[in-house]
Amino acid sequence: MLQRQSTAAGGVMQWNTTSTVTTQRTDAAAAAAAATAAEHTQTRRDEALATAEIGVQIVIFLLALLGNGLVLGMLAAISRRKDLGRMYTMIGHLSCADVFVAIFNLLPQVRRSVTVVS
Repeated sequence: MLQRQSTAAGGVMQWNTTSTVTTQRTDAAAAAAAATAAEHTQTRRDEALATAEIGVQIVIFLLALLGNGLVLGMLAAISRRKDLGRMYTMIGHLSCADVFVAIFNLLPQVRRSVTVVS
């Protein structure tokens, strides 16, 4: 007796006379599966490169905080003795903006790099 069953993997059905259906993948489906496997292999994360990337990001983050903290500290010390001019005020604003970028952009990027698993 002949029976027909549907396949979910994009295969071709062949009829058998013993009431079973065998499925074989077409060449296109096999090529797509191979491409998916190759893509998955290529997107794997190189651990040595990831470690170096995280290290560089942490160094940039710390240097941004330390450098801008020193600039803001110096501006605070100068402002105690005399009134800051326009140039020092602008430098202070730029340092504050850079600190915000370090905290709200660089830090989440470092956190994402550390926690991403692929």
